[in-house]
Amino acid sequence: MDIKYLKGVGEKRAEAFSKIGINTLDDFLNFIPRAYINKN
Repeated sequence: MDIKYLKGVGEKRAEAFSKIGINTLDDFLNFIPRAYINKN
């Protein structure tokens, strides 16, 4: 399933996800960020 068809994800957000390699629902569920921002 293409990520742009998920509720809350439109064309612009799907384009942003595509830039980091997330194009399908499976890509989204298996995505593990490499770094986190600590806001303490």
